[in-house]
Amino acid sequence: MSGMVTTLNRKLLRDLWRIRGQVLAIAIVVACGTAIFVMMNGVERSLDLTRKAYYQSYRFAELFAPVKRAPNHLAARVQTMDGVAALEARITGSALIDLKDQIAPITARVVSTAEERRQTVNDLHLSSGRWLDRDRPNEAILSRDFAGLHGIDVGDRLTVTLNGQRRHLIIVGTALSPEFVYPIPPGEIVPDERRFAVIWMGYRSLANAYDLDGAFNELVLRLTPGASTSSLIDQLDHILEPYGALGAYERKDQISDHFLSNEIETLATLGKIVPSIFMLVSSFLLHVALARIVETEREEIGLIKAFGYSDAQVAWQYLKLAFVVVLIGLLIGWFAGTWMGRGLAGIYTDFFNFPLLVYKPVPAVYVISAAVTVVAASFGAVSAVRASLALTPAEAMRPQPPADYQNHRFTTSLISWDRIDQASRLILRHLSRWPRRALITVLGIALAMGIRVAAQQNYDAISFMLWAEFDVKSRYDLSVDFVDPKPIKAIRALERINGVLAVEPVRIVQAKLHNGHRVERRAIIGHMSAGTLDRVLDDQVRPLEIPETGLVLSDRLANQLEIQVGDTVTLEITEGHRPTISMPVSTVISAFIGTPVYTEIRVLNRALSEPRLASGAYLSVDDNQMISVLARLKEMPALRTVTIKEAARDAFREKMDEFLGVMTIFNTLFASLIAIGVVYNSARVSFSERSRELATLKVLGFGNLEICYVLLGEFAILTMLALPLGAIIGWGLAKFITSALTSDLFRIPMAIEPPTYGIAALTITGAAIFSGLLLAVKVSRLDMVSTSKTRE
Repeated sequence: MSGMVTTLNRKLLRDLWRIRGQVLAIAIVVACGTAIFVMMNGVERSLDLTRKAYYQSYRFAELFAPVKRAPNHLAARVQTMDGVAALEARITGSALIDLKDQIAPITARVVSTAEERRQTVNDLHLSSGRWLDRDRPNEAILSRDFAGLHGIDVGDRLTVTLNGQRRHLIIVGTALSPEFVYPIPPGEIVPDERRFAVIWMGYRSLANAYDLDGAFNELVLRLTPGASTSSLIDQLDHILEPYGALGAYERKDQISDHFLSNEIETLATLGKIVPSIFMLVSSFLLHVALARIVETEREEIGLIKAFGYSDAQVAWQYLKLAFVVVLIGLLIGWFAGTWMGRGLAGIYTDFFNFPLLVYKPVPAVYVISAAVTVVAASFGAVSAVRASLALTPAEAMRPQPPADYQNHRFTTSLISWDRIDQASRLILRHLSRWPRRALITVLGIALAMGIRVAAQQNYDAISFMLWAEFDVKSRYDLSVDFVDPKPIKAIRALERINGVLAVEPVRIVQAKLHNGHRVERRAIIGHMSAGTLDRVLDDQVRPLEIPETGLVLSDRLANQLEIQVGDTVTLEITEGHRPTISMPVSTVISAFIGTPVYTEIRVLNRALSEPRLASGAYLSVDDNQMISVLARLKEMPALRTVTIKEAARDAFREKMDEFLGVMTIFNTLFASLIAIGVVYNSARVSFSERSRELATLKVLGFGNLEICYVLLGEFAILTMLALPLGAIIGWGLAKFITSALTSDLFRIPMAIEPPTYGIAALTITGAAIFSGLLLAVKVSRLDMVSTSKTRE
């Protein structure tokens, strides 16, 4: 028996070498699906572990309590509250940085930090330089990436405007902070380290600048395990209310963590959906490919049985063949997925400004990928072997009887054979007699094209978002944000600047939206009802006039609050006099960026019982005078930020390309390899199945070109039939993926441009042509005698 086993193993090795091209093609399909699965799941877990380690190591706050001005002694009172582990009372504010090589002022967030000790909450990771000296009030630490992008070194001077006063700071260090993992300029949606900086200064320096001696304007707290955040928030709001409390909030509502969590959530969704699709598609293709390969072994199976091997031994022989192919693919996929996952995690670590990287592959990911592919391979091999095992050895060793083409309804009624040449007749008759085989080939190629389309859809979606948000919605050139809300008449000062063509005010207030037990924190944006510089868009990306009453909500926020048009939502304003008001929902829209809440600016002013105030404005500017307008805005101390729309667009494109671009490239590459592997394997198996027929045609006098026409003509027809089906499958996969990627940050639109379909079709067509050329070489080398022999 051991000799027989050795014989079968030798046969296995010979078979693997004989079909090495098909083995490699199938292994590539398996490797691509496995690599995507391992890579994306590894990246998501790595980022989550890295974030947790970073937050813990640098003691990131769990509660934030902003206030207008509160005496320092209140911090000691808060420290004694149950659930508070540590706190820092600090001063925060905004500043404008004046760099000589920048035409627009740069926004900065200024934060006080301890000079004589390390922070117990929100500690800094010092990248270069040293800590602050309390006896040198003009020293500052600058955010690392901003300093690097602008060539600012330790020892350089930086001119800033703090609370209307110009200061010349000396940079003594650069740092990272868990509070600013995602450094977003005010009013924007993506980080931009070129136009937004964080400056850490000593408490006394900022207290003098903002007239807050002996006071603070924000508390940051770490909590004990099991502490009730909701209870602590209520207590903080109550204690700070007499001092102008702006509403305490927990870490998940802090802007950097909120955006970071949504980004990681998006990656987690991608890490589950996209790899699963790749794995399922590659497993199906593996199943089909192995089944067809084993079907061509019908005579060998009969011969093995004739030598006395049992059905179980024969089945195990072909299962081993399948397992070897799978093992090759798994090993390649595991190695490639782990290697690329670590590299991609490093890219995202830099993207998110993490000072460390924690990468721990998850064993379950490798087990799941192996289980899925092994099961698919087993079914493919067993389903094909089973039919041959049911035959007696003598019957199985005979070639299958020729198909009966004469009486097939398709061939006799739908085609006028007199008008078709003999070679074309052979193609059509073969397709009509083996519809299931043809259908499986078409489906396999279509699936390969489908995942190729879905993989590249992100590029089209980002382009569509840019067009909708920055061309259709945002028609302004500049937007400005005031340090404090100003009367509408203050807008007139902006209108008088030479080069400003139009100005529209905007009022923004922070609020908690309540519907029963559901609560969401959002900014309420008051627009002019007929404004043209920043428009609200409906579901068809058409301008929507804001109703004179009520709110316009994004559909995601409406779902989170479980409200619909006509319902009333309670707004708890968290600034000013902190009124609580109720407003009806007038319209629900589908927003691509964020989950905005709009209302008419006069309606918002009335609801807040305030005069006509504006938080900022949108400006339309003459292109020829943009530089002079920006220079004038630099001189206005009442402005907190100045945003150039084109710079915001460039930052959005750059960050989206960084965030989704690398992963999209990997997905597209793997999808292309799968497509090539599937097409080649389909063509190669088709040649193996028909090698005896093709040799017979050669005996009958057909030339190599005619035989190639018969073989490749059929394959060309199947490929052409697969292309439109692949486009439909690609659209469906892309629709499924985009619907699952909706978050508080983005709603990825369903947008596939014609070039995406065209590139996918060209990939399939190119693979088919390449495979056809290889098969043409094999046809020219076809041995008429050995191929026509039987083992009867």
